[in-house]
Amino acid sequence: MHCPQCDMPLAEEVFVGQTVDRCRSCQGAWFDQRELGFVLSADRLQDGDKRPGNRL
Repeated sequence: MHCPQCDMPLAEEVFVGQTVDRCRSCQGAWFDQRELGFVLSADRLQDGDKRPGNRL
């Protein structure tokens, strides 16, 4: 699979217990809908922050 932004190959990486697609060229992280929801929930729980996560 290739990056939607820069068309370079994506590499799978584990982030907060989920495998996500990461571009090593533009540093973009590409999540499936289920993966993004899980990561945002885990991020808020870890920090005790109830606002939507934005530190990815």
